Amino acid sequence: MMASSEGGMKKRVAILIPNLRNGGAERVASNLSYTLAKDYEVYMVVYDGSNPDYHHGGSLINLHSEPTANPVKKLWKLLDRVRRLKQIKKTHQIHATISFMEGPNVVNILSRADDRIIVSVRIFKTLSVGGFYVSLQKQLMKKWYNRADLVVAVSEIIKKDLIENFAIRAEKVRSIYNAYDVSAIQKLGSMPLESEYEDIFLHPVLINAGRLTTQKAQWHLIRAFKRVKEEVKDAQLVILGDGGLNTYLQELAMGLGLEESVHLLGFQRNPFRFLCKASAFVFPSMFEGFPNALCEAMACGLPVIASDCKSGPREILAPTSCLDRVCKEVEIAEFGILVPLCDGTRYEAEDVLTKEEEGLAEAMIDILTNKMLQEKLKEASLVRAKELSVEDIYKEWLAVIENHEGLVYE
Repeated sequence: MMASSEGGMKKRVAILIPNLRNGGAERVASNLSYTLAKDYEVYMVVYDGSNPDYHHGGSLINLHSEPTANPVKKLWKLLDRVRRLKQIKKTHQIHATISFMEGPNVVNILSRADDRIIVSVRIFKTLSVGGFYVSLQKQLMKKWYNRADLVVAVSEIIKKDLIENFAIRAEKVRSIYNAYDVSAIQKLGSMPLESEYEDIFLHPVLINAGRLTTQKAQWHLIRAFKRVKEEVKDAQLVILGDGGLNTYLQELAMGLGLEESVHLLGFQRNPFRFLCKASAFVFPSMFEGFPNALCEAMACGLPVIASDCKSGPREILAPTSCLDRVCKEVEIAEFGILVPLCDGTRYEAEDVLTKEEEGLAEAMIDILTNKMLQEKLKEASLVRAKELSVEDIYKEWLAVIENHEGLVYE
């Protein structure tokens, strides 16, 4: 068996992530741990194991190393995490260590033992930081990430960004998409809603899922939804997720007179039972990596509308198009609708809709009123989701863990 050592024992793989609370990277790490556990002895290493939203395969190692805002303590924690992870690698004879997110990536690289070091980049780095930090991060990433055995980018555009803008050596970078178990998602989606939510879904529902942050830009969606209500009187908007913009979004909805039609339902452990009962999924993000929420909505058979941001939506919805292309008008693509990226300005209720918000509203109205288009995109969503199957993506992870691609690393 590929994952066995010479003595016939399963090889050991560690997965490093800060925690297993709500988040896209956390969900991917959780899913990967279960899949790898079929062939490897898996150790899920977390800084903080309290209050997990996701379960894991294999064994959990909790470092009890919670985050701190104190700069001196941050440095001490970094060094302590490196020391402790290196000891874990030696004690458990880890064959490969896969890390998720920036901090764990650095800890993984600095704690090299006899393991194969694989770091995962899940967001378009050029847009995720600004100002002075772009230059600093480029230098740090060039220095540290080139010392990993492999850098796994979650999309082709991120791979290109790492090579061209962060000087990561091309032979070090491989793209592996996120994987989705369509059958499992649909099974979870068939579960009933609490009675308090049932009435919402008696109407056409546009739905969004994601943290309430600047990156996710749900205020553009709420503002555009005001225009939708003028054409589809009984339309409802549901937003799943928690975050720092909750109060602003609630007040914006009230200012627009939408408090009875916009429903911020917080983080839901099983979002699929909401998704499967909606009419369409809308995703106005400013930047992404390879958005789980978008693909999971497609696995639920939802037609989807997404901003043409870097990166992910175009690669998912229009994979045969030029991935560097950015739409200026609403684009009905092979697997969904792409809309121009909004400007990210946090507007108030009284501000006039921007051209991009008007385009977003146009796409939402079209998907709710054009039943032929809606059915076509429902079918397309399922086709695309099934192309991202767990089985096919797992084979790619096996190849990079075992270095079965003929790649040579320093």
